[in-house]
Amino acid sequence: MAGLLLGWISPVQADTLTWVGPVGSNGGDGAWATPENWVPSDSSGDYTNIGTTAPENYTTPATITIGSGVAAQSDNLRVLYGKTVTFGMEDTASFVNSGNLQVGGKTGSTASSSKLTIQGPESGEATVALGKIYMTQDTGMQNSLTLTGKLKVDLTGATANHYSDLNHGSTLTLDGGAVVSGTTNHAGQFYLRAKGANGLTNRMTIGKGTLEGTFIYLYDAALLQLSGNGILKASSASTSGNINIRVYAGGRFEAEGAGLTATSTPEIYETGTLAIGVTDSLTGKRNAAGQLTLNSALTFREGGILEIGIFGSGADEADRIAFGTGGSIVNANGATDLGTVIQLVLHNDYLPQAGDSWSLFTGTTQGNITGRFDLNLIDLSIWDLSKFNEIDGWTISAAAIPEPSTTALLLLAGGGVLLALRTRQS
Repeated sequence: MAGLLLGWISPVQADTLTWVGPVGSNGGDGAWATPENWVPSDSSGDYTNIGTTAPENYTTPATITIGSGVAAQSDNLRVLYGKTVTFGMEDTASFVNSGNLQVGGKTGSTASSSKLTIQGPESGEATVALGKIYMTQDTGMQNSLTLTGKLKVDLTGATANHYSDLNHGSTLTLDGGAVVSGTTNHAGQFYLRAKGANGLTNRMTIGKGTLEGTFIYLYDAALLQLSGNGILKASSASTSGNINIRVYAGGRFEAEGAGLTATSTPEIYETGTLAIGVTDSLTGKRNAAGQLTLNSALTFREGGILEIGIFGSGADEADRIAFGTGGSIVNANGATDLGTVIQLVLHNDYLPQAGDSWSLFTGTTQGNITGRFDLNLIDLSIWDLSKFNEIDGWTISAAAIPEPSTTALLLLAGGGVLLALRTRQS
């Protein structure tokens, strides 16, 4: 095929990274020419490390444009030493990497946040094939990987350690129509776990994009966000036919819209949280109520948390779960008193007034909520719970205006927890 030219653009200098083909033997239809500041990881001729031991010699940001055709290499591709790099891919372009993609690494005096964006075209489709995505470093810096545009990313790792891993304050964002799919059982597994040394949260955000996988595991203050335009579903590699989303202690899953498909099965474990609505990535705040359409089984284990926001007095100013086809809530709490906790959180400085009411669950709920709700409230005198049942639409109402002293107890920093409801298996 004709040679493929990759332009490396910088406001200071213009280095050139050239995809030469067909020459060499390192896979695909050609080979990388030797660019300055790309470091070979071994003697195979694959130039895989963006960043050097002398990062002052490297000019950032850099843009690498991949035109139509195939660019391929073996081994791993790494963005290190706090570099900021963009891969701009045109329609029909393909980047095939039989190794893994690593963003972040190399600590010490040169440690800094590394950022990689793979930008697909506005129309058509570009494709990327990788073994897995691995994001890490040891000083709590916030590394980020953004996959956006008309981009199809296949994760092809076939062995037990080829799951994708986000560690130490990493951020993975899907947007602009990007689709990420784990094409094998192991490659379809995503782990969000150890937070950084300075407490930064690992975050996966699915905006206008799709994630197809087999498992998503959230640990240790990890955050998964599914926006109204995002989709979560099982990949063809799922042996169970589902993508299993497991939120463990300290993990948080924020979701709204209808992108939680029938093949998505969330399980919320003790002190893990499912929150309706998605917080702003910069401010951490929300301004309006959201709705999550439930088309699959949502399971709460002992001590799991469901968070509902209230933004005003109107019936549509509280978050809610809408039951769709196949939607159900299973409170799998066992025989203990530790049940599912529903947390109602006030936003926009709203304080409840007598007669304000909200329905937490809508749609066909009859027979689709397993378990009985025990209501353990901070102050029973201000709430009317007579209609918090299946027949009356799971409605809660404010019965009285809280006294200032009571309000102080109900509100915590940033909006705070207003009300805690516990469920216990019937």
